[in-house]
Amino acid sequence: DVDVKPNRGDALSIVGLAREVAAATGGAIRWPDTSLVEAGTPTGERLRVDVEDPALCPRFVGRWVADVRVGPAPDRVQMRLLAAGIRPISNVVDASNYVMLEFGKPIHTFDAAAVHDGRIVVRLARPGERLKTLDHVDRELHAETLLIADPAGPLGIAGVMGGADSEVTSVTRDVVVESAIFDPISIRRTAFRYALRSEASLRFEKGQEHRLARIGADRTARLLADWAAGTVAPGVLDTDPAEPDRPRVAFRPARVNRLLGTALSPAEQQGLLERMGLEIEPSAGDDVSVQVSAGERPLTVTTAASESLVAVVPTWRRDIAIEADIIEEVARVRGYELIPGTLPATVPPSFRPSPLELRDGVRELLAGAGLAEVATHALISPGLLERASWTAPIPAADGEEPAAGVAITVTNPLSAD
Repeated sequence: DVDVKPNRGDALSIVGLAREVAAATGGAIRWPDTSLVEAGTPTGERLRVDVEDPALCPRFVGRWVADVRVGPAPDRVQMRLLAAGIRPISNVVDASNYVMLEFGKPIHTFDAAAVHDGRIVVRLARPGERLKTLDHVDRELHAETLLIADPAGPLGIAGVMGGADSEVTSVTRDVVVESAIFDPISIRRTAFRYALRSEASLRFEKGQEHRLARIGADRTARLLADWAAGTVAPGVLDTDPAEPDRPRVAFRPARVNRLLGTALSPAEQQGLLERMGLEIEPSAGDDVSVQVSAGERPLTVTTAASESLVAVVPTWRRDIAIEADIIEEVARVRGYELIPGTLPATVPPSFRPSPLELRDGVRELLAGAGLAEVATHALISPGLLERASWTAPIPAADGEEPAAGVAITVTNPLSAD
């Protein structure tokens, strides 16, 4: 049972969990095969992709798989999907879901016959547009909804759910594989806007590793060739094939020990971090800027190069940005239970003045001046009064019948309670 926090979207996959197990055990992960045998007409002659807003779709990778035979996926695949809570549909759709579970990369497959003019456009919805999604609900599209479309109209809601008109069916022969990177905030807002929290949107809204777009497309095409006897077209459409620079975070080994209460050498710290895929390099130059957390914003501290190391962060760890994140990784990989408990080095004060001294003095002073203290009733909700079934009678004067208890209602309550 794995509880994945919002900053660790990379762990929403089998490969991500394998990395964690490898770090804990010192083993190595076995990477799924993404090699391909390509043949036929190149993808670039069959398909074209236009991204109107690269900020909302930084990378779009498209592949074409021809002559697929749609049918059930292999039994072992169906059993694995069922064990992961996903209903098997067909070998083509199951291949995309399988890759999503393997790599944490949501993939969508379109019936190529439904893509008009072989042209895909990634754009925002236009006024009055509607789309029937895969759950067969006809939806009016909001202007801030990012779409996968063609010249004739929307094909799917990007990162959330595809359209019913372009879904893969038993008569599908050619398949377009879409593997894209979308803006996490845009996908999260869209999913809540339409009340469509899908397995895909769950992963997109936590952020995606840039290189997974190409890896996911290749792996899906490989599975379509294996499970559906498809022919993978040569080449790939990729709007941003360049890999981004890996972040570099400086940290101080002495600071690691000071915050954790450990005595780990720089070499031991390096070994622990390398098990998580970080590469450690010596600092270059005279001074090194170290990002440290202070309240809600990071601050920059300059330290001598001889006292610092630099961690080159792997592309799948979007959560490592400052020195404290490096220190947390050292503690986590080594094991929290191995960090010794220590008492504070400072001597605690022998006497602490009473925090109520001033209030008690004021009360005594007012009482000495002739005032009387009154402890009033606390305000309660009407529901509590009914549950208590309060029926205490009000004392009556001589010769009169006692009256039933009456609740006094506050004229302007701050809330119903």
